[in-house]
Amino acid sequence: MTLENSYQRAGYLIGRYEPFGEIPLGIKGNVVAIFETPQKSAENSVRFEVDPNEEIVDERFVALGVK
Repeated sequence: MTLENSYQRAGYLIGRYEPFGEIPLGIKGNVVAIFETPQKSAENSVRFEVDPNEEIVDERFVALGVK
């Protein structure tokens, strides 16, 4: 294992909420993708950076009906 493999990473879970009939008033999250924004990773922290494509990415998520 290299040192880079021990660095932390963070991502947004992309998907939609759906009814879940197994429990009363149940709702479940259906994750269809994980989106990683530009970030600086370290062994014990993650720092998000400005994403120059943020507006385009948001438009695509809306078009796909996911959050």
